[in-house]
Amino acid sequence: MLTVLLLLSGCASKKPTSTVHSLRLSSQSGCVRNEWQFQYRGQWYPATVPGNIHDDLLRNRLIPDPFWGTNEDSVQWVSDSSWLYQLHFDADCVGEANYDHKELVFQGLDTYAEVWLNGRLLKAENGEDLTDNMFRCWIFDVSNVLKQKENILEVRFLPTASRDSIAAAQLSYALPDTRVFTRKAQYESGWDWGPKLNTCGIWKDVSLRLWNSFRIEDVFVRDTKPTMDTTKPWETSVEVTVVSDVRKRVHVCVEAHNPKEVSVSRRVTLEKGTNTITIPVILEHPQLWWPNGMGAQNLYYYHVTVDDGRQEDHAAEPVVHGLRTVELVREKDSIGESFAFLVNGKPCFMRGADWIPAASYPGTLNVSDGDAVYFQLLKSARDVNMNMLRVWGGGLYEHDAFYHYCDQFGLLVWQDFMFACNPYPADTTFLNNVRYEAMEQVKRLRNHPCMALWCGNNEIHNGLEDWGWQNALGWTDSQYRGLMEDFSRLFEQQLAEVVETYHPGVSYVSTSPTYGWGHAECCTHGCSHYWGVWWGEMPFEVWWDKTGRFMAEYGFQSYPELATWRSVADSTSDALRLGSATLKQHQKHARGVEIIRKAMLDDFSYTRMDNLGEFAYVSQLVQAYGIGQAIEAHRIRRDRCRGTLYWQLNDCWPVASWSSIDFMGRWKALHYRLRDVYANVAIATHLLENNGLEIYVVNDSLGMVKGELHITLWPTDGKNSISLPVRKITVPSDGVVKACTLSPKELSGMRPEQVAIQMELKVGKRLLAQKTDFLVRPGRLDLKRENIHQEVHHLGDYSEITLTSPVFQYGVFVEDVSGRGIFTDNYFHLLPGKSKTIRVDYEDPVSKAPEFTVSSFRK
Repeated sequence: MLTVLLLLSGCASKKPTSTVHSLRLSSQSGCVRNEWQFQYRGQWYPATVPGNIHDDLLRNRLIPDPFWGTNEDSVQWVSDSSWLYQLHFDADCVGEANYDHKELVFQGLDTYAEVWLNGRLLKAENGEDLTDNMFRCWIFDVSNVLKQKENILEVRFLPTASRDSIAAAQLSYALPDTRVFTRKAQYESGWDWGPKLNTCGIWKDVSLRLWNSFRIEDVFVRDTKPTMDTTKPWETSVEVTVVSDVRKRVHVCVEAHNPKEVSVSRRVTLEKGTNTITIPVILEHPQLWWPNGMGAQNLYYYHVTVDDGRQEDHAAEPVVHGLRTVELVREKDSIGESFAFLVNGKPCFMRGADWIPAASYPGTLNVSDGDAVYFQLLKSARDVNMNMLRVWGGGLYEHDAFYHYCDQFGLLVWQDFMFACNPYPADTTFLNNVRYEAMEQVKRLRNHPCMALWCGNNEIHNGLEDWGWQNALGWTDSQYRGLMEDFSRLFEQQLAEVVETYHPGVSYVSTSPTYGWGHAECCTHGCSHYWGVWWGEMPFEVWWDKTGRFMAEYGFQSYPELATWRSVADSTSDALRLGSATLKQHQKHARGVEIIRKAMLDDFSYTRMDNLGEFAYVSQLVQAYGIGQAIEAHRIRRDRCRGTLYWQLNDCWPVASWSSIDFMGRWKALHYRLRDVYANVAIATHLLENNGLEIYVVNDSLGMVKGELHITLWPTDGKNSISLPVRKITVPSDGVVKACTLSPKELSGMRPEQVAIQMELKVGKRLLAQKTDFLVRPGRLDLKRENIHQEVHHLGDYSEITLTSPVFQYGVFVEDVSGRGIFTDNYFHLLPGKSKTIRVDYEDPVSKAPEFTVSSFRK
């Protein structure tokens, strides 16, 4: 038991000598004698740490670019080989002789690796001499091995496929895929949007940790008495875990800033071993953290120090904490079972997307440019009014930068554990390995205010129940029951217990979806992955009837624009055509092209499908049209549906996929449209079979909205517009109101295909929401062929383009010929006689005025 004495005087200002020193073992360190190297065919080549073998081989021109053309196939041998990394470093430059404890700390090794120091094979804390989990931190005691000078650190990576095959052969039944035995990112084995590039490497930081007497191991800030009344204090407790090798009296100091400082200090007696000290911190006049669109993202920074008067340790980074409550409500009701979130006691409709790893190699984003990639992608999510991202279970527990930006941008995180689309073992060894993985990841992420939900896996229960594995693989009923029991042990018991123990107050669900899309309960119970529109090739109109309680997955593919395709093929070659080997390599869904073509024909009456540039452009219009319909249906039907997360936000390489942002960071048509359909207050529509159009206003803000709805009918041929009577609208917070239903009889003699409907919601003179829609599908619109006039002003690091047209233009696409521009808007509709100005930014000033092409949709 700890002896605790509260110090009323606050934290001491004296800064003693540090009891812990951490030396990062990278080429930037002054103690490193030469940079990391890897061995290939008996020779040593420069390596990057953190990193991976594929990048190192490519950087040294030992393999062709796996993304280029069909090169993916030619580098598969890399995964079947063993790889050796080496570093020479000194330890006396940090005074290692002055420390009692000397440890090598690998934050991430992908995956089976032997670690050698000065010719000795090291054993980790668990007693093993082979690492077997890329999602765990590996610590090696090197006190008896480390030298003052000329240390040689070696890491040997062994291939995974052979070990997986051996493990699979020991089972009495077959599995859909043997990758499940290795705890590494599953998407490395290939997916229907990603390449098969099963890499290895030191994918996170490695350091030499030196310490004496005691060190801080963990800090957890727990909300013990939250309050939504900001005039009353919010109580937190800071749980500081300290490892000590002696019995010792110390001060534990906690300082909280936002921006005022609250300081609390305690005198405690550390016992030998692991100690947990709990210190209450009371915050007066609390400033709440809100999701994007509901309020500010106020953050508190907790600094923790432990000292004995002569030496100290402090938490390496301040703990970032947000004052908020997040509750998942799952209740039986007249429809089935709800799946709804409350944030700070308020209903919060979730608007967002599913997240996959942003690079094909896990180590890539742990280097200098990784932070910028996270920033741009997450800012792009914030900028189109998202408030939640679901981190998919076949990828990674993301790097710290991902969660820091989610905290800052107000993006709640639904976090899957890393299991996807396959039954997993549940033997004692595997469960123990996963338990440590889960404990480590939950502890790492639990302080982030963005963390809203933990989920056990992606689609595994769905797969066991619906995907025909039993018949296809010949499982007996007994084997099937055994796999269901394994599922329960891992996902319903072990992971649930880890979350309950280490992240109390945050909800856990064992699997997603609750029911597969072939079940009626998919639309009535829990969270849904509705894939009837893509896999089932159903028309977009079924989104209305197939709206579930929380739409956690659904999607439709599109192709990135030509500028992105030019990064994987020579534009002068035959590769940039539909049907080429290159394009087939970068379309991982067997029926992808056919499904897109069918939707193009059905909804856009588009038949010219031999040109890649046009095909990519129209595919994006189709995706934006279809997913836009889904989102609006989900938001209108908010009495049953409480969230919509489409598949998927991003890509891990240049590819045809379901993403709204391609691998090069370019927004597709869908992402531009999200700015309106995901707006806090939005106009949403529902097209009826008789060419009628229901118009709704949805309100996700915390306050009531009172405004006027202005509706204007614009003939597509540019003739005079018609303004309909203004409608006064009042929409309660977290509400939806049906404003009206337009029918063909209100068109003053015009046919439905001749009219574009402009809708604007105004509060006074302020435009709050807008939308342009139609009484027919896009393919039936009577679109006139007229050129779009453009006026360009180049201003150094940005340009402004003003566009006008005498007739209505659908899906106007402005392309920077250089492929460098970043557009404020694109793929928009242009009303007759109305000018629209967009801005094009560049990362660096452009000396030569850029050239733009402008096009719009034509059947």
